[in-house]
Amino acid sequence: MHASHGGWHFTALYSNSRLAHELKKTADWVVIHYQRDGAPEGRVPVVTRTRGPMVGQRVVRGREGESDGEYEQK
Repeated sequence: MHASHGGWHFTALYSNSRLAHELKKTADWVVIHYQRDGAPEGRVPVVTRTRGPMVGQRVVRGREGESDGEYEQK
């Protein structure tokens, strides 16, 4: 998927890593590449939670605590 919004450009792809294949998570793991006009590209992995209050929800890896807090407040 490709999208642009407010000077940002995004591409989302299913993970094609060796580990994703070994764990059979290629449909559950997504990598989002992002870039703002004139800035270097970045990327973040997004995974489907398998435990906790957000089972089945996608969360940005490394920012799970923020997602859990939002879930608990709603």
